[in-house]
Amino acid sequence: MDFLRVCLSRISLSVTPDVRTITLGPFANFGTGDVYRALHSSGCIVPGQDINWASFAPLKVRVFFWILRLQKTRTRSLLHRLGCVPSPDCPFCPGHTEDVSHLFVCCPRLRPLWSIFSPSGSLHAGADLPSLLDGLSEDLPRMHVKARNTAILALLWSVWKSRNRMVFDADLMSSTQVVAMVITHLRLWIVRASTKIDMAALLAWCQSIS
Repeated sequence: MDFLRVCLSRISLSVTPDVRTITLGPFANFGTGDVYRALHSSGCIVPGQDINWASFAPLKVRVFFWILRLQKTRTRSLLHRLGCVPSPDCPFCPGHTEDVSHLFVCCPRLRPLWSIFSPSGSLHAGADLPSLLDGLSEDLPRMHVKARNTAILALLWSVWKSRNRMVFDADLMSSTQVVAMVITHLRLWIVRASTKIDMAALLAWCQSIS
């Protein structure tokens, strides 16, 4: 209550109508883009926002990643808390809870996959999504930032789809099959990119992991 009194004591009321303005952008055309630009310029970066939108992945994949980085992906851990499934266990390794970190980072079935995408082994250093994103960004070859971000999204999307194959079809995809899925997605998504973006490095990388 004392805090509220202090805040109210700073307000001077007048008989004229109040005017409210938004300082992040033009009042008439204010949008979410203004918020992102203001956060970026202030140094307060939303984790993963560059990967989320600076890419040429389909919208459904970008929305998938937006949900993922908010830790809202419908893993068995989340579905179990909601009462939708009887167990929170990972479909690949019973006894381990399938949360976001386990599903996308430290599930044992991903070790051969990370060995392909991160020969240096840096992806094993962290056990959370931000560490994974940092490791992928460092280990991918030098290429246009939108191409790099799209490659990361294709990888995460393929991990998610391979997980669903196991859950719904009892189809255990090998690391080689997941890699092939990543490459297929990227070669399809390339047509969505601006012709100004050099795709040579991305295509060479696809060739190197195939």
